Amino acid sequence: MIRTKSKMKVLENWVKSFPKALLWDYKYPPGKEWALQRLAEFFPVYGHDHKSVELLYSDLDRLNIPDETREAIKLYYRIWQEETNE
Repeated sequence: MIRTKSKMKVLENWVKSFPKALLWDYKYPPGKEWALQRLAEFFPVYGHDHKSVELLYSDLDRLNIPDETREAIKLYYRIWQEETNE
């Protein structure tokens, strides 16, 4: 998948702002997939902001999470979509 420079910059900024409480075994997230999996494991305590929800939703099929968490992410995504489209 080809990403634009602006999308890569947004992703870089998101990784830099990753919750420190979820990094007990790393100084920085070792990668996007790892970061999304860790965030999903603690959703919605962490990761309920607009950008995180978009990223979690876009990789939902790859995340190893319970169905309840998957449904919660979908719900948050729909709410964010409704709020930003108004």
